[in-house]
Amino acid sequence: MAGLVAGEASLSLRVDGYRHDAAANDFDANWLTLSVDVTSNERSWSATAPALSTWEARELVLWLRSVARGTDQGRGFSGLEGMLQFEAIDLDGAPMLTAVFWRGLAPETVKDAEVPVSFAVPPEQIARFADELLAELEPFPIRAVEPDGYASKLLAEGG
Repeated sequence: MAGLVAGEASLSLRVDGYRHDAAANDFDANWLTLSVDVTSNERSWSATAPALSTWEARELVLWLRSVARGTDQGRGFSGLEGMLQFEAIDLDGAPMLTAVFWRGLAPETVKDAEVPVSFAVPPEQIARFADELLAELEPFPIRAVEPDGYASKLLAEGG
């Protein structure tokens, strides 16, 4: 499990597996179901939903590492569906990481609104979160099911 903790805020993120055991196209073959346990000063909740593709999850790892190194340049991260987003700002040389939850990963009572939870954490904790997420992804490699599909192209590029 990948985790962040800052004061009363906490996030535990787990990769539960592929959404589909078998699929006819690269996008369906690489859709991952994620589970989150979140606590903020306003609420606590748990949620599970298909939220990121295998390649988006790996892009998140790279983005988190860039935030930890201080080289993010304000890009932020969002997957195609936008259920899990991250933003980072620099607060006097220390990152403030905000996770934004929407729809399937938001609390049941606010499915149609984005729910942000912020973490003022040292770069080392962000790097550890990235490493933990990468370990969660290890059993779920990018799967190419279409000979000339998106996943095949990513894998040919070293993705």
